[in-house]
Amino acid sequence: MFAALSATNEAILRAKSPQELYQRVCDAAVHGGKSIATTVLLAEPGSSWLKPVAVTGEIMKLGEASRFSIDSDNPYGMGVAGQAFRKQKPAVNPDIVNSAQGRPWKEAYLVAGAVACAAVPLVKKGQSIGVLLFFIGRSWAKDEGIVGLLGRMGENVSFALDNFDREDERKRAEARAQHLATHDDLTDLPNRGMFGQLLNDAIKVAHRRKRKFAVLFVDLDRFKLINDTLGHAAGDTLLKGVATLFRACLRDSDVLARFGGDEFVILLRDASDAAQIRTVPRKLLSAAVTPIMVQGRECRVTASIGVAVFPDHGSDEQSLAKNADAAMYLAKEEGSASSPRRSNRNRSSGSCWRRACAARSNATSCCCTIRPSRASGLAKYQASKRCCDGNIRTREWCRRCVSSRSRKNAV
Repeated sequence: MFAALSATNEAILRAKSPQELYQRVCDAAVHGGKSIATTVLLAEPGSSWLKPVAVTGEIMKLGEASRFSIDSDNPYGMGVAGQAFRKQKPAVNPDIVNSAQGRPWKEAYLVAGAVACAAVPLVKKGQSIGVLLFFIGRSWAKDEGIVGLLGRMGENVSFALDNFDREDERKRAEARAQHLATHDDLTDLPNRGMFGQLLNDAIKVAHRRKRKFAVLFVDLDRFKLINDTLGHAAGDTLLKGVATLFRACLRDSDVLARFGGDEFVILLRDASDAAQIRTVPRKLLSAAVTPIMVQGRECRVTASIGVAVFPDHGSDEQSLAKNADAAMYLAKEEGSASSPRRSNRNRSSGSCWRRACAARSNATSCCCTIRPSRASGLAKYQASKRCCDGNIRTREWCRRCVSSRSRKNAV
């Protein structure tokens, strides 16, 4: 049995998973320790039964076919396996065929030729998770030294299981740290650093395959008002909602990232079709004005988008990002500047929007349309208002609105 203990320690060093460890220990007990058969029984979650997960020996079918329980009121829980599990101490039965304790398995043991058995608990973080069950000769079952060695085998396996858990926790912590280093902690989207890596990879692929792709910079208009009025928690809820809406507008191959604040950036892979490049901003603008419930209130935002296409507007990360960002700010400026009439109109829509956020009245629904501009060869897009007839108006008056309201107050 000393050889089995030594082989168990070697198995602990070499095994790369608990399952491999269980099988190596069973092999060591039978081939090194001359046990007739050895099995590892683990408690099934939400059940009082023990399930064999590894078996070695001439009567290995016995361990696989027999039933073992951890319930003291169950006849199949009165044996050494259930006793060792509950008390977290080795349990021995030197005469399993003739003892009352072994009665539930008597016929199976007679057929298999098993005469004695011992069980040692497997403990992880102070809780029993299973047992090591050894079928041995009567002389070994009565030898306290042998039983002590079997107990040490169980303790060593339990120690190894704790090590596996610690290693798993370390790997999970490393993976989590790596994820946090490359993703935004609020939306779980790729962050600026991760997006830069993905963009550089896309540039290399596009160079090699002679393809185009697009970079979109998206900025949420009037987001600061929600943040200042309802608080940062409300702003966070809105950002997560907008991120979900934006993600639904994109293909699985596209990348949506958050650069911080209310700025999102998108990588449209393989965007050789100009119609596709025009369609995606339209979808994003429509998604941006979708009402989102924040603290029981219906909130809306609009968006400004700048687009840069590789290689037309840049062949490296810096130039593409710079041009898309510049186009986005041009779109934002076009929406906020201009004639006094447009300024008055902006103030009116802003007032309606604030009333909608405060849930004090129902403001006119916002929608979006694309106003492409080719300043500096770049495309920029911004949302506008939907009039009462359901059509989108950018710089025209809705006659229906004018007939029912004064021209000054028309949207």
